[in-house]
Amino acid sequence: MVKGSSFSGTGRRPRPEPVVFEALEPRILLSANPVNVIDVFADNRGFITLQMDQNISNSTVTNSSVQMFTAGNDGLLGTADDQLVVRTVRYSASDRTIRIESNLDADTPYRVRLISSIIRGENGCLLDGEFNGVGVPSGDGIEGGDFEIFTRRAVVPIARFTTLTGIVDVELFDNQTPLTVANFLAYANAGDWDNTFFHRLVEDFVLQGGGFQATSSFPSIPQMAAVQNEPGISNLFGTIAMAKLGGNPNSATNQWFFNLRDNSENLDNQNGGFTVFGEVTGSESFATLARLANFMTVDASGQNGAFTDLPVQDTDRVDENGGTVVPSDVLSVSRIAILMDITGEPFQQLDEDNSITFVNNAGDVTVRVFALDGFPADALEPFIRVNFGSGRSIDAVTILNGMPDRRFGVQIDGATVLQKFADQRRTDDGDLAFIVSDSRIESINLRYGISGENLNGFVLPGGLRFDADIDGDNIVSDLTAVFVPAGNSNLFSVGGDLSGDALFLGGLNRVNVRGEVNNSDIRIGAGNLNRLLATFRNVIDARLVSDAPISMVRASEWSVLETLRGSISAPSLQRLIITGDNGQGLAGNFNADIDLSGDDNVRTLANANIRGSVLSSDWDITGDLGNVSVRGGSSGWELIVTGDASTFRLDRLKDTTINVSGVARTLRAIDWTGGEFRAREMRSILITGRNSDNLAGNLSADIVVGAPGVDNALRLLRVNGDATDLSIDFDGNVRSVLVRGDLRDATLTSINDIQTLSFGEIRNSDVNMQGVSRSLRFIDWIGGTLLGFRYDSIVATGNQATASPGNFFADVDASSAGSMTLDRGGSFVGSFEMNFIDDFRVTGEVRDSFFVFTATPAGRPVTIGRFEVTEQILNTDIRSAGNVQSLITPVMINSGLYAGMPEGTLGLPDSNPNVNPNITIESVVIGVLGSNQFNFVNSYIVAPRIDSALVFYPDTANLGQPHGIAANTIGFVDTRILGGGRQRATNPGASLDPIGDYQVRVGFLPPA
Repeated sequence: MVKGSSFSGTGRRPRPEPVVFEALEPRILLSANPVNVIDVFADNRGFITLQMDQNISNSTVTNSSVQMFTAGNDGLLGTADDQLVVRTVRYSASDRTIRIESNLDADTPYRVRLISSIIRGENGCLLDGEFNGVGVPSGDGIEGGDFEIFTRRAVVPIARFTTLTGIVDVELFDNQTPLTVANFLAYANAGDWDNTFFHRLVEDFVLQGGGFQATSSFPSIPQMAAVQNEPGISNLFGTIAMAKLGGNPNSATNQWFFNLRDNSENLDNQNGGFTVFGEVTGSESFATLARLANFMTVDASGQNGAFTDLPVQDTDRVDENGGTVVPSDVLSVSRIAILMDITGEPFQQLDEDNSITFVNNAGDVTVRVFALDGFPADALEPFIRVNFGSGRSIDAVTILNGMPDRRFGVQIDGATVLQKFADQRRTDDGDLAFIVSDSRIESINLRYGISGENLNGFVLPGGLRFDADIDGDNIVSDLTAVFVPAGNSNLFSVGGDLSGDALFLGGLNRVNVRGEVNNSDIRIGAGNLNRLLATFRNVIDARLVSDAPISMVRASEWSVLETLRGSISAPSLQRLIITGDNGQGLAGNFNADIDLSGDDNVRTLANANIRGSVLSSDWDITGDLGNVSVRGGSSGWELIVTGDASTFRLDRLKDTTINVSGVARTLRAIDWTGGEFRAREMRSILITGRNSDNLAGNLSADIVVGAPGVDNALRLLRVNGDATDLSIDFDGNVRSVLVRGDLRDATLTSINDIQTLSFGEIRNSDVNMQGVSRSLRFIDWIGGTLLGFRYDSIVATGNQATASPGNFFADVDASSAGSMTLDRGGSFVGSFEMNFIDDFRVTGEVRDSFFVFTATPAGRPVTIGRFEVTEQILNTDIRSAGNVQSLITPVMINSGLYAGMPEGTLGLPDSNPNVNPNITIESVVIGVLGSNQFNFVNSYIVAPRIDSALVFYPDTANLGQPHGIAANTIGFVDTRILGGGRQRATNPGASLDPIGDYQVRVGFLPPA
């Protein structure tokens, strides 16, 4: 056992061993003019530029004065074993820049040091080198002080294109287009695009490169495997996208192009959409791009078929060379590499200064225990036990009882496997911050919690380097609790709280946290594809991401307080169970997101049972969904299912969208306000209400069920309360729509048949049923339109309990109806247009209305069957293009029935119009025998033929305006006059004698 003997405070910023950084001297204004570094750039392949504020003596810029190091065996930068890098150092007086070139593996961290005692300006002054930040002049105003920087891979990846006319920096969209960015980095990190050129420039369109080397024969760059297309970001000005072969969306390899204008209308859609994977950033970069876009082009397709629009530096020079292009003519790209992050001190490191180490006999396996809060690491030694196994295995690492109440972390280095990480403490003394291993850990079983440590960008002894964003969540300040990058682990059990990320990148079979999971990412690799079993208590601001299917996730509650966290992502999830915990005051809510990419062998989400509510949650299910039960009211929930779904049992819903691309079985909810439901096919949608909470079962969410080609879209839509402020759309046959409350401010549209429709009151709503409906029933209808093809029965029932009539104060624009009945004294007010109706019965009145029956279908001579109004017809026109069987009403005032007459016919014709003589009104009965009032006032019955007309008590004084009956032929007419008198005729050959202003015209001619 080897133990470290010193410590460095918290351990988050350990001091390098023998390398001493010069202390900052106080800034003093002197007459001397020392040399300063005013800007520095470093890329991920070891190319660095340092710009000076004045010319320096070239002889002082050497490999001795300009040094570059990588980490030595300890893996740490800034320590004694740092390795000097082979490099080329040059100074250019023209731009006052020192350039360092090396041949490092991509993304290797390194440090650069300028020795101030050697480097001098032409004025004789030394370098004033203390680093003050990128783009900030170095120094403290006094000569001396080495310039020293440290690099690491950037948090935000920016690719620098070094071109003929300057640099172009491009921010890469590694989160939005990860496959494309990985493909780009593979070429850039290999140096494949060094010494290439732009081979295509189309004015105000694109500038393309990446395909050819700028050497004498312009050879093509060797291509790697094509990358999957990732469209979605628009091809706007200043973006960069991948080029590809025509007709093959997934053919992009090594060529890319800059968009020189907004090309989104074309390139976002062409060939599956062109993948934008970055955008130009910075004014200098845009200026360079503008200069490049202004060069002229030549057609050099004779040299290479891809060079039809080849930009060149000087077209005259190409012409002088007989049209042949040589490498010095092209717009070169000398280098493409990724910028590194730069600081003046080593990036965060953990070292051995304040740790104890346990080493196996062979010296190739180490367990390090770090003291993290300033106490001597020696105090930890009695409370950590390491049992090494055979070879490079470890049987157990155990935390023993009595551990001091101190913060510590554990690193396992060089092992093939750790069988067990155990915890024998009987109290929660000792704060375990992290467990890090470069090998598989079979099981981690902790009695108490693990708190996490910010290890982003850290380097650990042995050379383990963490990315600046370990878990890839774009957060560089989050904590890491467990990091196991390789091998499938069996168990991760935490008896207390988990407040850091747990990363089992090789896989994990079971995770169990009995305390609180807070602000954590749990990431599980594919491993051996065993289904993960995850059990938690209270989960807050946490994400579970698994590359393997998940068998079960069980928690008391899963809440999100910050918008950046809260999700479950996996190929599939068999069971999601959120139980609640009354003793802890947890209702069982779930307001995280779910993203399931699909598993061919099982339902992607087989069962979700949530005791509380779903709040502000997005569920994306690729594949099929089983049963979903949510017992609490939910809000802000969006559920997208690309396959089929089984049963939804939901409580109150608000602003909730459920979209099932396939077939769903049943949706049952208490009520629903705001949002939408979609499915290709559905058995039933039931909005039930709940009496105990005085919830009627209202629906105010849009419903869309069916699709082209679907025969039976829905069996039943039943709403126990009101359906308001919504649209309902069906494409496919529907058996029944039942709204027991009111339909208000709504539209219902069906492409096919709906057998039965039933509503309470209808207010300001449209119903458009393009198929056939057997029955449409409602209490009354005020405002809106009834449209569609065929209604066998339309009934306004009225309400017996409130003694309200079955009124219809709306419009009708439909093809046909079997019958329309307004019961309980219901009246009609509106416009009415149909091809035909068999039976129209109104137990109240028809007033202020306009009826048009436009055409008689082939083989059906009757356009209006029975038209019966119990009270009166007032201020209404009825116009029929075909036959009318009967009109029956006790009173007709300021109204008319016109059958088979020209469209503009008004009043009584005074000549014989050109009409079809076969169009007939079979029977007219107006008035009630024994009445003591005029029953036929300023009204008209007109048709080519009237078989029978009975008019009781017409008004004979109509201000001198003739009114009455007119036809080409009349079979029988009988008129009773108020106060006595009768006019009766059978097959009259001429018009009858007028009775005051009342007339019966035969042949449409006025009486002689």
